[in-house]
Order: sequence, then C-alpha cells, then structure tokens
Amino acid sequence: MRDCGWVAHHHDLVAIDGVPQATRWHPEGPVEVHTSEAMDAAATWCNERGIVGDDRLLTVLATLVHDFGKATHTQIHSDGRITSHGHAEAGVEPARRFLTQIGAPRDLIAKIETIVREHMCVACAPEAVTPTAVRRLARRLAPASLEEWARVVEADHLGRGTASHAGVTDTWLQLGREAGVEHEVIKPHLKGEMLMALGLTPGPQFAEIIDASREAQDNGLIHDADSAAKWAAHYVSGISRTSSM
Repeated sequence: MRDCGWVAHHHDLVAIDGVPQATRWHPEGPVEVHTSEAMDAAATWCNERGIVGDDRLLTVLATLVHDFGKATHTQIHSDGRITSHGHAEAGVEPARRFLTQIGAPRDLIAKIETIVREHMCVACAPEAVTPTAVRRLARRLAPASLEEWARVVEADHLGRGTASHAGVTDTWLQLGREAGVEHEVIKPHLKGEMLMALGLTPGPQFAEIIDASREAQDNGLIHDADSAAKWAAHYVSGISRTSSM
C-alpha cells in the first residue's frame, strides 16, 4: 500500500507512522514497525495452527488495528519516558472507522472493537489473573471470545523484535477452559421465571436484577440454577427490606 501510494487513503494507518514506543517494551521501533511484525506473527500463528477463513481474517485484521490509539495517546515525557496510557480504549473508534472504510462486515467489526479495547489486560499483575477476572473479561469481550482475543494478544507480544515472547495468555486460557468461557460467555443462570416465582412482576427491575446476577456469577456465587434461585431470593429480600425503610 505504501509502494503504490494507496495508504494515503487511510488516515488511521498513516497516523501510526513514526509514533515512538518505549524501547524497554518495543525495541523493534515505532508503532508501524511493531504493527507489521505483529501482523506477520499473527499470520504465522494461524499457519501453524491451521486457522483459516474468517478466524484468520479476524486475527490479522485485529492485529493490524490494535494499536491505532497510540497515534493520539502517546506521550514523550520531560525525562524521556514514552507512555501510551489509555491507547487501548482510544483505539476502538479509529479501528471501527478504518474497518468500516474497507468494507469489513459489521459482525467482524463488533468483535475486533472489543479485542482492541481489552488487548492490554495481560499487563496486570499475575496474581490478578483469577477465575473471576477471566469470567469478567470473557463477558466484556462478547461478541468476541477469549480464544479470539488470545490470538491477537499473542501476536502483539510476538511482534516486538528482540523482546518478542509467547505464552502471555496461557493462564487466561487455562482458567477460561476451566470456567467454560474459552469460546463463549455462559448465559445467566438466573431466569425471569425464577423472579416471577418470588412474586415479582416482569419489568425494568427484572433486567437490573439479572445484570446483578451476572456479576454474582462472575464472582462464583452463582454456578447453576439452584444457586441462582437462592441468590435471587436473598437479593430480592434485601431490596424489600431497603424499600420498607
């Protein structure tokens, strides 16, 4: 695209050219160099694992756009430090804009947006990677899956020149498999009929209680229909006591 000049039609691609990165994490150079190396790593990852079709397209395109937010959120501090705090969240809009411009399907864009937003999760401390954290991430990633997210994150860390390394998502995926959320989010165990059995009438409050149950499910307080019913009875009882005060 550079050689033929077509890259000029895509502002968000041009914007990452020459954007510096901290050499501690990115000895390979500026953002466009990292992006190119990460895309090569993504393609190699797919080749080695037989990932083809839409799965391969998702992996490589998400890797292409994952650091678009660095164009606006990279700072060079007075002491020479280079940071890009908030670039993951900031990258969602330019990623959506670019993917829409090239005619990517809406369902593909929806998945890539969440992967871009969450691709820095692995930067947290190892002790923070818990079953609860993994279940919450899986829910935030929907409609993308934990497995799809992991492919892009691995490519990100394999496209860093001499600092490249693999396996950064291993713990996340292991816990995801154990929790049953590697490929999809587990639907809420709490159902509307359970709330009706407690004497509640369908309405906005149903959605609020079910949303709260999702958090409880992430925290391991709900793991099946029986525990969901018991949790709901306790939760509704608490609402009733608060309302009567």
